[in-house]
Amino acid sequence: MKKSDVQILLVILGIAILVLGYLFGFKKEKEKLDTAEETNSTLRVQLAELQEKAKQKDQLLAETDEYNKLFEKELTKYPADLNQETAVAFLKGVEEQMEYNHVVVGFQRPAEFYILGQGAAEGASVVADDVDTSESYICTDSAYTISFEGSYEGIKQYLDYIANYKYFMNISNINVTRSYNEQTNDEIYQGNLTLNGYAVSGPDRTPEQPNVDVPNGVGNIFTGGGSITPQSTNKFDSDQGASIVSDHDLTIGLVKADNDTTKASVLVASDETKEETIVSYEGNDVATLDISVQEKDGKNYVTYMIGSNQYEAELLSKDLKILVASTARVDSEDLSGVKVNISNSTDVAVYIKVQGDDSTSPRFTLGTKTGSVTVY
Repeated sequence: MKKSDVQILLVILGIAILVLGYLFGFKKEKEKLDTAEETNSTLRVQLAELQEKAKQKDQLLAETDEYNKLFEKELTKYPADLNQETAVAFLKGVEEQMEYNHVVVGFQRPAEFYILGQGAAEGASVVADDVDTSESYICTDSAYTISFEGSYEGIKQYLDYIANYKYFMNISNINVTRSYNEQTNDEIYQGNLTLNGYAVSGPDRTPEQPNVDVPNGVGNIFTGGGSITPQSTNKFDSDQGASIVSDHDLTIGLVKADNDTTKASVLVASDETKEETIVSYEGNDVATLDISVQEKDGKNYVTYMIGSNQYEAELLSKDLKILVASTARVDSEDLSGVKVNISNSTDVAVYIKVQGDDSTSPRFTLGTKTGSVTVY
């Protein structure tokens, strides 16, 4: 082979190596470029969505706040748990208010049936006094099977009471029969029904603690004779706190926002005649009122605060009596109310009397509490 032919072959081989290197390198870089372009395209779509949301920031925040208020309002329609003590106190209270008697009541263990934001629960039974420490709102229900008797008016009052009770309940089935006593000329209505109760447990939901004052046993355990005189658990149990209305240390006023008198939806004062003792809130939503009872230098003080506004007063009595003077809601747009958190680190007993609150959607709710606190 001539020397010139070898040189030509070497030149062709070099050109081939350059071409192949270029082709393979170009293909690899092209794949990287295509991948980067696909990623950029996805990011451009996300950026456009975020930019559109940024334009609606104020509207979205306002809608979120409104939905949170509506959610809190809905929560007030349900208790935080379904403990049997509260159920028994409720059923006993019904008998005391109307011509209606429970002959037999059957209780079921509460069961979870729904977790807000997650869907249906597995339906496992839950212990009534279990405390849910998760961030989920868990819905539970329980059915009470009841045999009853009463007058015609008593049955009507009972149905109306259930329909307008402060917490949502419903009667899933009912059977009623009428009988007539010719000797006494009395009509007696007997029957059975299933009463369903519902609860929502979760963050910042504190179960109500019922005031249980039921005498147990007899005077003589061997003969069964005699009786035990019931003792009142708390000093205001005898009148269910009615005397607090005329004699109290702190007043919480709850009305519709933008009312014609004070313009405040929540007004708290230890002395209504002194403006410096007044702490108020004007929003059409649920305000948070923090009340603290503590000892300083051998004296007891109460501090009440809404946001950054607060007032402190010395307690001159051995208990703290609070009157909550509320009003019924005007319409569905009336959302004003208060959630009261009480921290009591002293031996002072706190008594709260709630008067005039809305029966179906209360303005007053009790949040967290420590120490001795009783609500009537």
